[in-house]
Amino acid sequence: MLGYVSFASACVWLAARPSADSLWPALPALALAVTVLRSAPAALLSRAAPASSQGEALGALDAANSLGRVIAPLLIGCLFSSAGQRAALGACALLTLVGLGALVHETEEKTEKMKSN
Repeated sequence: MLGYVSFASACVWLAARPSADSLWPALPALALAVTVLRSAPAALLSRAAPASSQGEALGALDAANSLGRVIAPLLIGCLFSSAGQRAALGACALLTLVGLGALVHETEEKTEKMKSN
């Protein structure tokens, strides 16, 4: 959760202050976000997937990550070109918070199921 909040905060900061000087204060938050967000999905998936399907689950995650590394920059670049830096960074922040909301919702559902069993 910390990675999501850190990345969204940095995007909001950069959207509000679109200059090269604004990048320096945002770098620690971006560095923290990249560190956490790169490792967290594999850790969460390996805990959730049964042992018999670990390889398949991690392979699907790797494929999704690869696809995202191609599509996301293209889409954000198009948004940046057509609507500007603030819109592109705002979209990044919004999508990050949507992802965080989905993660929290899923975690709460799994916690409730575990408590009821």
